[in-house]
Amino acid sequence: MTARAVFEKFIELSDKLIMAEVGIDPNSQTLSEIYSLMGEQEKALDYLSKISKTMLRFKWFSILLECHPFYQNLRSNERFQEILNTSKSNYQKEHEKVRIWLEENNLLKI
Repeated sequence: MTARAVFEKFIELSDKLIMAEVGIDPNSQTLSEIYSLMGEQEKALDYLSKISKTMLRFKWFSILLECHPFYQNLRSNERFQEILNTSKSNYQKEHEKVRIWLEENNLLKI
């Protein structure tokens, strides 16, 4: 089996997991990185978009997008910026929910 055949099988299995909506497939991040490094921006962005819709750790995801060198060639892409901004916005929303809950339960000292 060639490296390309293994890569294609990897993509196929990852896509099946994503389509089954069993949660985020950890391979999606790897695939987005590989496609980004290969210069296939749209495919990389497709996987990043899928990750962003199921990501629960928005802050981590935002930092990854901003700092990971594998995404350097995507940072000026408008779609990439939309994914990043959505992730940051989602983090702020979740952060605010937690802050309100802490205040309501007298767990936050100001």
